[in-house]
Amino acid sequence: MNHFNATDKNQEFIPAADIIAEAEANRPNFGHSPLGFLSRSWGFLPINLPVEALPASHRAWDEAAAQLPALMAGRRVRAVIDDLPLLSGGEDDLDDVYLWRATLVLGYIAHAYGHSAVEPAALPHSLVKPWGEVNRRLGRPHPGITLPDYCYNWSLRDAQGPRSVENMDLMVAWCGNEEERIFLLSTTEMHSRSGPLVDASANLQTAIRQQDIDQAKTELLRLQDYLRAITFTSLLKIDPNPYSETAVDPLIWSKAFANFTAPVIEHERGLVSSGTSVIQLLDALFERHVYKTEIAHETLLQAAWSPTYTKRFLASIRQVSLLDFVNSAGDQELAGIYNTALDAYVGKRGFLGAHRLKVYGFMELGFKVGRTQTNSGFTGPTEARAWEQLDDALEETRRERLANKTPGSLSVKREMVVPATADPNSPIHQVVLNTAGQGLQYIAGDRLGIFPQNSPELIQKTLQALQAQGDEPIRLTSVWREALQVIIHDAPKTVPLKTFLAYAKIRPLIRPVGKALLSLSRSKRLYALLEQRQEDQVELWDAFEMLAAENYDVKRFWKAAPWEAESIARLVPPEHFRVYSISSAPKVAAGDHTPKELHLTVGRLTFKSQPTGEREAMPRQGTASGYLVQGEDPAAPIPVRNFRPSRFNLPDDPERPIVMFAGGTGISPFRGFVQQRAAEANAGPNWLFLGVRTLADVPYQAELKAWVGQGDLKLRVAFSREAQRLTFDRGDFVLTPGSKGYVDHLLDDEADAPTLWRYLQSRQDGGLGGYFYVCGQANFAHTVIEGLKRVIARYLPASTPDNAEAVNHFFRQMVAQGRLMLDVFTTFAPSAAASVHGFTRFDASELINHNSH
Repeated sequence: MNHFNATDKNQEFIPAADIIAEAEANRPNFGHSPLGFLSRSWGFLPINLPVEALPASHRAWDEAAAQLPALMAGRRVRAVIDDLPLLSGGEDDLDDVYLWRATLVLGYIAHAYGHSAVEPAALPHSLVKPWGEVNRRLGRPHPGITLPDYCYNWSLRDAQGPRSVENMDLMVAWCGNEEERIFLLSTTEMHSRSGPLVDASANLQTAIRQQDIDQAKTELLRLQDYLRAITFTSLLKIDPNPYSETAVDPLIWSKAFANFTAPVIEHERGLVSSGTSVIQLLDALFERHVYKTEIAHETLLQAAWSPTYTKRFLASIRQVSLLDFVNSAGDQELAGIYNTALDAYVGKRGFLGAHRLKVYGFMELGFKVGRTQTNSGFTGPTEARAWEQLDDALEETRRERLANKTPGSLSVKREMVVPATADPNSPIHQVVLNTAGQGLQYIAGDRLGIFPQNSPELIQKTLQALQAQGDEPIRLTSVWREALQVIIHDAPKTVPLKTFLAYAKIRPLIRPVGKALLSLSRSKRLYALLEQRQEDQVELWDAFEMLAAENYDVKRFWKAAPWEAESIARLVPPEHFRVYSISSAPKVAAGDHTPKELHLTVGRLTFKSQPTGEREAMPRQGTASGYLVQGEDPAAPIPVRNFRPSRFNLPDDPERPIVMFAGGTGISPFRGFVQQRAAEANAGPNWLFLGVRTLADVPYQAELKAWVGQGDLKLRVAFSREAQRLTFDRGDFVLTPGSKGYVDHLLDDEADAPTLWRYLQSRQDGGLGGYFYVCGQANFAHTVIEGLKRVIARYLPASTPDNAEAVNHFFRQMVAQGRLMLDVFTTFAPSAAASVHGFTRFDASELINHNSH
């Protein structure tokens, strides 16, 4: 089955809004309709709480289900279930209100029976008959447990609290452990958030039919909010960190629970996440039509088991094309918002990408400890690294969803580039980008991917080295065509050499390209350069000149066809998005949908290369930072994409204190943090510890003064090259005598330590539960962490037997609670850079000798 065929545009059309209205009105027996659950408030979950007990006539099923964990532990499942009385699941004996409870209980009993022993055994008649009757009444083709059943399996700990993993328990369980509870209820939580998804989908359909572009933008932004919530909140609750409140041990999950959801009866389908109602709806909205993989085929089979209202709602959504509307509207902002929403779902960093990474980690361990197949039937031996084959299959299904569409980059323009410090010669710049009308949505803490273009000077040098003019046609590989599709929204088969070099990775010479050129040319000079690992001291044009000096015909690189080894399109990859922390909080004006501008803090990289062979030292610069700071044409469009980190954002509770540690340009995300917190009336304390060389190197001094003066920020600055201390007096910064030092030394201050300790402590332990952020290079982050550990060690009880281990335990708990977040960047540092001197280089062979795995 290659395509989804249930999208007949000629079938009777019923608006999605009408189907929701019917489902919300048809709620007999406390809202538990056999036709399923569909509402604008709770989406695919029931509006009312699940029924927790069957009638007295069917109490035997409840009693058996309640015993399952004990029966599983004592290996007595089959002995007890074989004695179940034959009870009817028919209309005359079991009211509709109990159908969902009945199918859940019977399904769990059946799966416990089927998986409680190695030897397969037919399910007893007393189980199969009523299970089939109940499933028939729910509109299912055969007996079986389905994903909607799992999403009915919950009760609230606090009836007034949220439907979240932390506030829910399973009504029925196989093992009764936390791995089972958290894993299943994370999916339930995703569905508990689906009210806005269902509402937005119906409203979006209405907007399309009415050609209401503004309303369509609003609903697509709501879809983005939903995807952000399930990707970065619900999914992350399946946490392998043993210190987490929602820890799921992959080993226990694999051995004690995972296989229970596999089919136990003919025609039953296994648990597949792509079969969930929310994924089916997202696939319908974004018009997935290719279903070639085995996983995709299983998804279609699962769709046949969906509740009636779900199937009708999805069929309606599929009848109105969102993509056609976006393409015909001619509105760039709408297209940008659509692309961002699509990427938030299907992109490598979107929900499906994050889910794929989660699956890989759990499945790798599962197959290594003896698992031989997934619940959907995917099989493979450990020796064949079956988890990697599964990962490939998931990637293929992700790409199927992109057929005929590619989430392209957005296009912004430079509005202003100015020094961010008082020193006009500082390499740190504030770059303001005009994002108006592009549909770029972001939150404080997000990062922006910039796709840089090489400077005209560098392109010209490379053309001269290639003995070319620039208009020579370059036939592209599929890799290059895919890259250009994202960047320029076109996938040409050929481009002029000058255009090719603008987007190519030509500075510095990267080792794979150097080695490929060496294998073609056998150049002695290039060989010596690579042996000394000095390729980062040269650029691609340098390498071409080395080859030409040894009589290699460099014209062959741009004359070769793309399938030939010498083709420049095969040798040289396209550039990639360079990621920068966003330095501003989003501001959306009344009547607008997305922010009109975005700020970056960019440290421009310049250095002088070391002499290499016969080549003299010469000035070099970074590609992306030079492109942003000193672009040739300020009005030229810049391709960008939003990159959302999984764990670097402000706390949901604005009253929580935040403590930020920044090294130089590491202040970038914190400027946005403080902007947002300063605008919130109930925001908690904001502390910033900043490490710079001198006062002139402090970025955004005017803004920092204003925030400190207004009481929105407490600032501490460490100067590494000045024996000074920064204080604030009468609206201005004042330098007083102090000592040189780094940020970690500020943490030893007697005046601040008690408050920091209260912020470090969790609320459960009597503290304020502050959130701590570190942004800077690796050495900076290390010193900050060591400084924080000293504060913790200082305040731990004197009776602690192993203080060092207690400190590490405290730190691990902070990480697990999401209260310690790091943004450690590895800005390119050539071997000539001062920060690299003194480092030791290890060959890969040496590392292998010390690798015990």
